[in-house]
Amino acid sequence: MFSKCKILIAGAAVALISTQASAETYSSGPDAAGSSVVTPVVAKSVAVANVSNVTAHLDAITSAVAGAAGGAAAPSVNVPQTKFEDGMQKTTVSLFDSAAQKGYGAGNETRKVSVWANLSYTWLESDVANANFDGNVGALNVGIDKWFTDKALAGVSIGYASTDVSTTFNSGTYEEKSTTIAPYGLIRITDNVTLSGLFGHTWGDVDQDRQNGAVTASTDAKTWFAAGSLSVSKNIKNIGLQGRLGYLWSDRDTDGFVESNSNVVAASQSKTSQGRIGAEASYFGIKSGKMNLTPFASVDYLRDFKDEINDDADAFDVGLGLRLGSKDGSVDGNLSVKTQLGRDNFESTTAAATVRFKF
Repeated sequence: MFSKCKILIAGAAVALISTQASAETYSSGPDAAGSSVVTPVVAKSVAVANVSNVTAHLDAITSAVAGAAGGAAAPSVNVPQTKFEDGMQKTTVSLFDSAAQKGYGAGNETRKVSVWANLSYTWLESDVANANFDGNVGALNVGIDKWFTDKALAGVSIGYASTDVSTTFNSGTYEEKSTTIAPYGLIRITDNVTLSGLFGHTWGDVDQDRQNGAVTASTDAKTWFAAGSLSVSKNIKNIGLQGRLGYLWSDRDTDGFVESNSNVVAASQSKTSQGRIGAEASYFGIKSGKMNLTPFASVDYLRDFKDEINDDADAFDVGLGLRLGSKDGSVDGNLSVKTQLGRDNFESTTAAATVRFKF
């Protein structure tokens, strides 16, 4: 009889432990882990931050290539010496040389190597009931690239991102530190048409809590991503116009984990598939001391094909910025602010700065 009692007690204990260890993975509300709700947005935001930080550098190159072809005062990115198809030689222009500003093909120095850094900070907020959160993503990317021919540039970027989100729906927090490596390249199809692309891999460490710190958990995440953009540029006197068509893909796997209260949260996957079409207008020719300034404005239409934010697939990015560079073409950079509009119950604004040194 006593042996039977011991068996029953042991069985009940095993059943209780089994029930606790197989708890439901909640997708919203106070019992949901932060990663179960914010991962799709965080995955997309970190991937977009890495891609945007690299493409901000490539966009300046694209603008400069068009400026060199059109003879306008463009951002200070030097393009290697080329030749016209009819055999006439085109002299390499140091794009911020004072003579070049007057329309002359002056300046013989070609800088083929760039070392750059881009810092961005994104504020985001989602107001969906039982899944509301707000926070920020800060990202730093550094890179180096080289013109290997007069039409092909290639480089590599290393990035670090820090995500800090208040998960209001579960009275908790979500923090992620991630590291990224991303090779990239640009091809000049013509003087006014460029094709750029990059791919990369991100490793993330996640710490989260809920119910005012009563329940904690940690996990890891890995993301593959790729992006491409086709740009067409045209200068009309001191006005630069650019149209672009782009695509972003990412695939993130977040490991399953066990919370401090023994609640099991299953592994999850988030996929981003996003197309964009946009335009930019800039004004060349503003001088301030030893610097040339180029203000610009942009608008992009975004379409999500997977993992739509708050089930809203459409949005617009509207931005303002300023490119600036030394007249000798050795240093340049840009500042920008971009806001995402049009999504239901979601807001996002990004400020970014880039500095670039050319050799």
